[in-house]
Amino acid sequence: MNTNETQSPGSLHPVVRQKLWRVRLRGSGMERYNPSHVIAPDATAAYQSVRHELDRLDYGFSKDRELLSVELVAEDYEYTETGSRLFLPNREALRRRDERTRP
Repeated sequence: MNTNETQSPGSLHPVVRQKLWRVRLRGSGMERYNPSHVIAPDATAAYQSVRHELDRLDYGFSKDRELLSVELVAEDYEYTETGSRLFLPNREALRRRDERTRP
């Protein structure tokens, strides 16, 4: 089990901790997306999310989409070392709510 995973009580499946990352890109022409904030389990996935979307949009020059830095802002863990906790909606509760409100 890596540092992004915890064992959920009564489950054999690890729960991946989500984290909020601030991704900064090299390009000066990237104001709209610089910095970007991404929820991902690790820094690599955070940058890949931003890069994939910018490549899909063909936004700016390719060299401007290169990574400058990734900073951990918060994580959904009670004892985070960031000083900020990330609160995510309970997906199961949201799913049940959506099922009740469907026509």
